[in-house]
Amino acid sequence: MWQVWLRRADTRVVAILCLVVGVMSFDQVGINFLMPFIKPDLHLKNTQVGLLVSVYWVAFAVSSYASSFLAEALGRRKAFLVITLVLFSLCSVVPCFVTSFGTLLAARLAMGFLEGPMLPLAQSIIALESPIERRGTYMGIVGNLGGPILGLFVAPLLLVKLASLYGWRSGFLAIPAPGLLCALLVARLVPEPSAGKSALSRGDAPAASDGRLTEVLRFRNVYLCAVL
Repeated sequence: MWQVWLRRADTRVVAILCLVVGVMSFDQVGINFLMPFIKPDLHLKNTQVGLLVSVYWVAFAVSSYASSFLAEALGRRKAFLVITLVLFSLCSVVPCFVTSFGTLLAARLAMGFLEGPMLPLAQSIIALESPIERRGTYMGIVGNLGGPILGLFVAPLLLVKLASLYGWRSGFLAIPAPGLLCALLVARLVPEPSAGKSALSRGDAPAASDGRLTEVLRFRNVYLCAVL
């Protein structure tokens, strides 16, 4: 049963993209578990710790929104994701060399911009590559399985142990290898959604929608989700 399940092309894509989101979450929340080690070493104030988190999420939000439009315009979601993963992996080691609040803030700003595109790109690939009857299930798996497992279960156990043994900078060295592995898996095993599939996906949407932001904002559920 498992062999048949793993041979399915769409299942492989789901597993790989689930891993991508998990590795992103590992870095995303990992700094929170390292902060008890970082704060005294860099002599950070509570306000500065809060600013590190806020700057990251602002960059993440802006990048998520902008990258969605760019990927849609270029039609190269897979290539965009591979490039993002490579840059993310290389830049993830920058905090190992920071010596001040300013340099750490710049590093987190960069990571926010690099991680922002990952989930939108992964979900758009899933939406275009998965059978319509499994689309919701697959998007739920990609968005909600890898992140909690790697970000909220593995990250605190591994990062705190590394920081206790070798210092907090060693925690950031755990990210590049999985990130580059994800880039390789996406490049080799994830298909680039074709323009035809993109057009078909748009054809599945209600006829009144023309893809504009104003059309989306007409639905009151959007505001409810934003509040939640």
